[in-house]
Amino acid sequence: MKIFWVMRAICYSLFFKKMGKLCYLGKPLFLKGLSRVSFGARVRIYPHLRMEVITHYKKAQILIEDEVSAGQNLHLISAGMLKIGRGTLLSSNIMITNVNHKFEDISKSVTDQSLEVKDVCIGENCFIGFGSIIMPGSQLGNHCIVGANSVVKGKFGDHCVIVGNPAKVIKKYNKITKKWERVV
Repeated sequence: MKIFWVMRAICYSLFFKKMGKLCYLGKPLFLKGLSRVSFGARVRIYPHLRMEVITHYKKAQILIEDEVSAGQNLHLISAGMLKIGRGTLLSSNIMITNVNHKFEDISKSVTDQSLEVKDVCIGENCFIGFGSIIMPGSQLGNHCIVGANSVVKGKFGDHCVIVGNPAKVIKKYNKITKKWERVV
């Protein structure tokens, strides 16, 4: 079975901007704009990946650093920079996007209007819980934990536990006590 994983990764690497060693992409999947996608080494993404780079936006790209692992049903959409940091673990049923549809002109369909693009950056060694959505403009520091089914929009520093809809910080890691402490 693993020999098929290696063969598939070699075939996909021909279309990616960059693909590091020992990557795995589970089938079935939908891929668009691979020439703007970079994977580090040992990136593992399980079945039902939908990854789209909207290539008519000049700065559109997806960068996934080393040792990132994602469960089933990951959906990534990018028309700007979408970065997932080294060592991050993404649970299942997650969406990460840096685009919003505009809807100001009521004489046009939403699909006929331009996109609003705000870069997304997820830091190193984060954990994104089941069913979470990371919205455009979100910036997560290193070692952030996002609770299941959270809708994240905004900027969050290092060592935070973020939960809810809209997501907010409920705990931070105290380096002195070496414990996660509730935020009041």
